[in-house]
Amino acid sequence: MTKPRWTRRRRWLLTAACCWPIVYVVLFLVLRSTRLWFIDAGWNPGPAGMSARHWGAIALHAATLVECGVALIGCALHLATTERVVAEQRLPWLLLLLLAAPVALPAYAWLHVARPTAVERLRPPRPK
Repeated sequence: MTKPRWTRRRRWLLTAACCWPIVYVVLFLVLRSTRLWFIDAGWNPGPAGMSARHWGAIALHAATLVECGVALIGCALHLATTERVVAEQRLPWLLLLLLAAPVALPAYAWLHVARPTAVERLRPPRPK
């Protein structure tokens, strides 16, 4: 089995996916959209009483949950196929990713995915 190549673009996409849950939570708290969408608009449970904003909020919540799962799988694959993490630290990182994903995903992405290694910093850029 060949190891997948983690290009700079893939690493940054994984980092963005890992940081989205934190950005999402902060935006919801800052904008107080939960109050605006659900309380002020008059929450009526049931499909007949739900406005387009309610369905949009539910779709955004569901998309964020799916995205968190995809980011978690991506980080687990990165953890299994990279030499950036020492073998002794792989199991603790995997447990941390599984048990505390919203906090561990951005931390793992920043420490092990996004930052270039010393070899990558010294390597000249490839011509396009």
